[in-house]
Amino acid sequence: MVSCICLNKKTEQSKSHYEGFLGPVPIEGGGDEPGKHKLPKVFVSRLIDPEAIRQLKLKYHVELWDTEEVIPRPTLIRCVEGCTVIVSTTSDIIDMEVLEAAGCEAAHRGQWDLPLYGYAMTNRVLGFLGFGPVGWEVASRMQPFDLSRIIYYDKVTHPLAKDVNAEQVSLEDVFSLSDLIVCTLALSSETKGIVNAEKFNMCKSECIFVNTSRGALVNHDDLVAALESKQIAGAGLDVTHPQPLPTDHPLLKLPNCIVTPHMGSATYQTRLKMALSVVNAALETMHSTPHPSQ
Repeated sequence: MVSCICLNKKTEQSKSHYEGFLGPVPIEGGGDEPGKHKLPKVFVSRLIDPEAIRQLKLKYHVELWDTEEVIPRPTLIRCVEGCTVIVSTTSDIIDMEVLEAAGCEAAHRGQWDLPLYGYAMTNRVLGFLGFGPVGWEVASRMQPFDLSRIIYYDKVTHPLAKDVNAEQVSLEDVFSLSDLIVCTLALSSETKGIVNAEKFNMCKSECIFVNTSRGALVNHDDLVAALESKQIAGAGLDVTHPQPLPTDHPLLKLPNCIVTPHMGSATYQTRLKMALSVVNAALETMHSTPHPSQ
C-alpha cells in the first residue's frame, strides 16, 4: 500500500471538471464497466489538477472525492476498499484502520481484482536446512507440485531422502539455488544465527524463507533488512526469537512477512497424539520397557 500526499486546493471553477467522478468510473482505454473495474484502483481524497486525473485514468481505475470538504472518515474507509494507491492530503488521517480497509481483507468483501500475486512452485527448487523427519514429511507433501529439484543441507546423509528425490548439497547451495527454503535445523551453539545477512545475500530475489524450527537460528535484524530491501521475496515464521515478538517489532509490520504463534502442531488430532505419546512413555517407563526417543 502506497500513500501519496498531495497538497492541492482547487476553486469552484475547477470542480466542474470532476463532476460524477466519485464511485466506479469507466476507464479510458481500459474497457472497464461501471462497478466492475479490473484495473488497480486509485482513490483520490481531494480535488487535484484535472490533467493529473486524466493521466491516472489512462492506466488505473480512479475514484475521487470531488468536494473541498474533508471526507468523512466512514466514507474514506468505504472508498479505499480494494485500493492499490491512496492519494491524500495532510488533513486525511491515513492510519492502520484505513490501510487495513484497503488491503488483505478484500476477499472477505468479495473483491478479487487486487494484484496479490505469489510464486508457483512448479519447476522450482525446494531447499531444506536440516532434513530429519519434519523435512522428509514436508518434501513428501510437496511431491504433487512438480518441483524441478529438492535439495537439503545436513551434516548427516539421510537414507530416506532418496524416497523423495532429495539430494544433499552444501549450505551455500541451499541458499543460492532454492526458490523456497524451509528451515528444520536443530538449534545448537553451531547453528545459532546460521541464517544471516551473508546467507540472504546468496538468495534469489524470488526466494521465500520459512522457519518452523527455532527462532534463534535466524538473525532477525538481517531478515528484516533482507525483506525491506527485497533481497528475498518473503518469509513465513512459525517461530521467532524472542517468542512472542514485541508487538512493535518490524517483522510484524512488513507486508512480505507472515508470523504465526508457533502453531505447527495445532490440530486436535496432533495434540491428542502428542498427549498419548507422553502417557505411553510414562507407562513404559513404569514397566521398564524401552521407549524410542522422539
